[in-house]
Amino acid sequence: MISRRRSEKRAADAQIPRHVSTNATIAVIAAIVLLLYLVRQILLPFVIAGAVAFVCTPFVDLVSRRARLPRGLAAFATGFVLSIGAVALAWLAKPLLLHAVAHAFRELSDMRSVIHQWIGGSQLTLFGKTLTDAEIAQMLGSAAQRFYLQAGGMGNLLLWCFDGVFGALLTVVLVFYFLISAPAIADGFVWLIPPLDRPLVSNIMCELGPLLRRYFTGLGLVVLYASAAAYFGLDVILHAPHALFLALLTGVLELVPIVGPAASAIVAGVFTIHGAKGPNIILLYVLYVSALRLSIDQLVGPVVLGRETRIQPSLVIFCFLAGAILFGVPGIILAVPAALAVRTTLSILYGEERTVERHPNRSG
Repeated sequence: MISRRRSEKRAADAQIPRHVSTNATIAVIAAIVLLLYLVRQILLPFVIAGAVAFVCTPFVDLVSRRARLPRGLAAFATGFVLSIGAVALAWLAKPLLLHAVAHAFRELSDMRSVIHQWIGGSQLTLFGKTLTDAEIAQMLGSAAQRFYLQAGGMGNLLLWCFDGVFGALLTVVLVFYFLISAPAIADGFVWLIPPLDRPLVSNIMCELGPLLRRYFTGLGLVVLYASAAAYFGLDVILHAPHALFLALLTGVLELVPIVGPAASAIVAGVFTIHGAKGPNIILLYVLYVSALRLSIDQLVGPVVLGRETRIQPSLVIFCFLAGAILFGVPGIILAVPAALAVRTTLSILYGEERTVERHPNRSG
């Protein structure tokens, strides 16, 4: 009886149409994007952990093969080393960073002297109205106080701190999970695609994987270089106050093209010129900023990112703005990878020459 029922079920299954159009694939991808948009507030730890695991997965596979270890053990060891390194770096940087932030806020609290230095006197005439440095400082202080109250005051500040600590711990846990389950996650994503389109999606993933891995790796190297070079220039050459804080800020803002470097240059310039010992510091700071930008844009960036990941600056800005509006910080991180994915997909669909260079040892 059971055998006959199984035979009837197999016969019924064989009559079900298996041909699924590409429209179904588009619908699945659209549904995934919509779901991510609806849960965008919780995406940041997943995006960061996913990027770290994505970059480190080839290393995990290499260690597993060379050391003849189970892949799960190699993944756990890699995640443990990454966690220890992150904790050690945070522990070493914490006192210096907190000291720099505290001094920065103490100096900026004396807004009157800063404004007096920047306007070149004690008065400023704007649209026919004369304002003193004290009045300008009072206006800025009132605006900052209103912003603080509108943001929810100390309660929201503590909540943000708790969210930051919880997000950091969740990111560490997710890194371990993604490293261990990377093959299963990739197979699960392909399984979501209708069967007829799975070979196409697998081909796209094969082409896109090395490209995205080089992008994320190169981006991390650019951030490290920008932080180290900025610290050398600000501390050793310019003797700027809070050099460590400003260097870390420079590295982080390097993730945002055009706007980020400009913002970091302005902030670092304010602190450097405010604590300057002579008028020549302005020229020296301009030379420092120029040298830093040339070294990143013309040397480090092209070398570590490569020609394959180069996208038109106007398109990059649009992707960053669109990603920030739709998904916030995760959208900023995923903006360029999304553009690379679209470009690679279209190049494969159109059958034109691809921007990704083929390598003999690439699978697929």
